[in-house]
Amino acid sequence: MQLSPQDAQFLYLETDNYLTHVTTVMILDPDAKGVGFEELRRHFEVRLAASPIFHQHLVRVAGDLDYPYWADDPHFDLEYHVHQVAAPSSGDWSSFRTWLSDLHSRPLDMRRPLWELHIVEGLRLRESRFEGSLAVVFKVHHTAMDGGALARFFITVTDASAESPPPTAPPASSPPSPRPSEVAQLRRAATHGVLMPARMGREVLRSAPVIAAAVREQLRPRARNQAPRREIPVTRFERDDSPHRTFDATRFPLAELNAFRALAPGSTLNDVVLTLVGGALRRYLARHGELPEVPLVAWVPVNARRRGSDEGGNQLAAMTASLFTTVEDPVERLRAVHDGMRRSKSGRSGASARLLTAMTQNIPAFGQPIIRRVLIESPLRARLCNLFVSNVRGPSEPRFLAGARVTHLFGAAPLGLGMGLFIGTPSYAGEMTFSITSNRETMPDVGDLIQDLEEARNELRRGAR
Repeated sequence: MQLSPQDAQFLYLETDNYLTHVTTVMILDPDAKGVGFEELRRHFEVRLAASPIFHQHLVRVAGDLDYPYWADDPHFDLEYHVHQVAAPSSGDWSSFRTWLSDLHSRPLDMRRPLWELHIVEGLRLRESRFEGSLAVVFKVHHTAMDGGALARFFITVTDASAESPPPTAPPASSPPSPRPSEVAQLRRAATHGVLMPARMGREVLRSAPVIAAAVREQLRPRARNQAPRREIPVTRFERDDSPHRTFDATRFPLAELNAFRALAPGSTLNDVVLTLVGGALRRYLARHGELPEVPLVAWVPVNARRRGSDEGGNQLAAMTASLFTTVEDPVERLRAVHDGMRRSKSGRSGASARLLTAMTQNIPAFGQPIIRRVLIESPLRARLCNLFVSNVRGPSEPRFLAGARVTHLFGAAPLGLGMGLFIGTPSYAGEMTFSITSNRETMPDVGDLIQDLEEARNELRRGAR
C-alpha cells in the first residue's frame, strides 16, 4: 500500500528537532489485580495482529520520485517494539510526565514498523490529577495514524467490559504486502507526476474566486469602524529550535464544560475549549510581560473522514481560529470565539486553511522537498497561526484493557515547523484532558500553563453564576 500525500508530508517534514510521532497514554485502574506486563504483552500481540500496519515498514522510492510504500518487514520482531518499564523514581505524576517528555523527544527507528509500546509498572498516582498504578504508552508515527485513527485504535485494543476474552493465538495474518518492484514504483511515479499537478491546478482554479476576494479584501482601505484584518502576532510559541519536549496535562468534567455553552447560546464544546485556551494563554503571556495587542490564532485540525469510515492513515482538514486573547471577560471571549468560528466555517476567513489542506492532498512527491524548504527557511512559516489546538472525541463510556479499567486517556503531540505549542483535548468517559506539548526553550514552565487553564475554568465558573 502506498502512502497518500497527506500521510507522507509527516515523513518529509521531519527534522532532528521536529519529530512527527504521537504518544498516547492509557492509565489503568490503581486497584487492578493480576494485570501486568506479561498479560498486556499477550493482549496486544493478539489485538495488533489484526492490522497489517503494525508489521510493515516504509520502502522509499529511488530519488523520492514518488511516495513511499508500506511493505511487510521481513525482520519484524514484536519483542523489539514492546518494552517493560519500571516507574521512574517516586512513581508520582511529576516524575512520570518527565519520563514521558523524554520518551516523546526520541525519534522512532525508521527502518522498522513505526511504533513502540511501553508498559510502565509501579506508578503511584492516587494523590494527583490522574489516578492509576500502571500506564500503557503507545508511540506511533503520524504517517501511520492521525488523531481519528488513534481513537479507533483505542477501541480496537480495548473492551466494553472487564470480562474481556482471554488471549488466544494471533489470528491468521492479512494478505502479504510485498515490496513493490522498482519498475512498478517508477511506472507509478510517472503517472503520479502527471496526475497530481493537474489535480492541484483544479483545486487552485476552483478556489480562484475565494483567492481573488481575499486579495481584494486585503487591498481595500478599511473604514474607521470596521473590524481589523486578522493578524498573526509574534510570540514565544513560533519556534522549534529544540528537540527537548515538555509535557503536562490536567482534566475537567465534560458535563461542566458543556454547561458553559449556555453562556453563549448556540456555542459548541469546541468553542468552550478555545475560550479556555485563550484565557490561559492570556494569563500566561501577561505574567511574562508578553501579551500581544492582537489575538493569538490557533490552527485547528478537523477530522475529514466520512461518518462511519474506518480508514487509517491521515484524513485531515484544518481551519484557523482566533482565541481572542485581547478580551479579558471570559463570557465575552466565549461569545467572540463562537461568532468567529461560525464565520470561519461559513465564510472566507477559513478559506486559506481549506485551500492549503486541499493542496497538500495533491502535491507530487518530487514537490515535497521544495515545500519542506519553504516551510523551514521562509519567514512565512509562522504567519498562519501561533499554536495548534486539537479536539479528538473518544468513547463516552469506560473501556477495559486486559480486564483492567482505563481510567484516563491523553497524549503528547508533534510540534509543527515554527510551532512550539500543541494543546490536545481528547475526551474520554465523561472527562476532557488538556494535554500540553511544548519544548524546554519555548515553555520550560509548562506546569504554569496548566494552572492558568484551571484558573480560566474558574473564571468561566464565576461568569456562570
